[in-house]
Amino acid sequence: MSTATLTSKSQATIPKAIRQLLGIKPGGKITFEVQNNEVILRAAQNPAGMLSAYGKVRHSRTVKESVGAYLGAQDEKTRSR
Repeated sequence: MSTATLTSKSQATIPKAIRQLLGIKPGGKITFEVQNNEVILRAAQNPAGMLSAYGKVRHSRTVKESVGAYLGAQDEKTRSR
């Protein structure tokens, strides 16, 4: 699990591993959804598949899905050693 500190301007930095898993680049858009007292963070899709200045968003997975995939891959690397 990753944590972030909320600044005085109510801003938080998304951890690098999560940004990479979601394909979020500087200037990229994200969406927030609240379900059952949990927040779901998703990389926003570009309208009509258009490219942004930083390229196309690769995934629309929740943080939970992305972190689960990342941890599974790390576990596989550990087992193969």
